[in-house]
Amino acid sequence: MSGSLLGLVFTIALHKSIPFYLAESGPGFRRNMSGNDRSIKRLPLPDDFEASAESATRAFCSKANFDIVSDFWRFDLPAECSPVVEEAKKLYMQERSLSEITDTTQHGVVLRRGFNIGLERDIIIIPLVAIDNVTVITWEKIEMIPIDWSWKTAILISERTYFNVEEEKKIGEVLVQFKKRE
Repeated sequence: MSGSLLGLVFTIALHKSIPFYLAESGPGFRRNMSGNDRSIKRLPLPDDFEASAESATRAFCSKANFDIVSDFWRFDLPAECSPVVEEAKKLYMQERSLSEITDTTQHGVVLRRGFNIGLERDIIIIPLVAIDNVTVITWEKIEMIPIDWSWKTAILISERTYFNVEEEKKIGEVLVQFKKRE
């Protein structure tokens, strides 16, 4: 990517008062910024999922460490998050036209600053917690896109995707990983 385009991205981020943290640079970043719009897909969750999401959020918050100083904290999910994990699996099976899935892992994750995921495995994120109306962004082509960080929309990630979390704020999610199909 040219230096001027990267400068433009930083300028846009600063202009919108969204502190920008570059998690990593490299070929994946350049590829994503130069036109890959297939790495993220938003999957609406049904309205009747709200009770499961609220129960999972309460359990998540009781176990999560939101006082982290590192950029990432992962933990085993409490049992109350099982319906959220099952919904993520169901969505993945529908999206990939699969009758069954194996080799999955799931965790609760608290994040701050920038992060990238999706290089080695397909991932579904169910956003649960957005502290202080945090802004979360990703890119499609060269455009920065805000992400609705609520339980109403799951996020399917199939390729390395970069996200940025507004500075000094944190988010929480259920992250379910799936072995990529060849």
